[in-house]
Amino acid sequence: MGVSERRLTILGILCEHAGAQAAETAGMEGLIYSPDVRLMRLLCAADIDHLLILNALWEGVDGIFVVGCPTERGYFRGCSELAQRRLQAMKDVLEVAGLPAERFRTLWIEASDGKGFVSFVNSFYEDIKRLGPWNGFRGKGE
Repeated sequence: MGVSERRLTILGILCEHAGAQAAETAGMEGLIYSPDVRLMRLLCAADIDHLLILNALWEGVDGIFVVGCPTERGYFRGCSELAQRRLQAMKDVLEVAGLPAERFRTLWIEASDGKGFVSFVNSFYEDIKRLGPWNGFRGKGE
């Protein structure tokens, strides 16, 4: 299977108290998103190691999104603000390194918003599908 024919791989990193709960709410409501989306839980979005994101991109993940608590009502309010600042800085670094901004997104959502979660994931998936596979940091020939 050639690069253009391969299935997309999208990584979603979810905080335990909002992102993962919103995903579970979506499941309980029978809402679906692409099976090409892989989800990973962390206690808090502020705990994300930037090397995790870089390694995922190096290994061929086509897009990454992070879902965390809203700053005004989150479980860890101060951590949500820290996460937003850190992830924006990471997005800026990735853009300088050549990653199109559309391949890395964040969402700050209430745990009960399963519909909003699925809408975000499906929109992100469609954008990544339109962009096609990511060949970036390894180059076109590898």
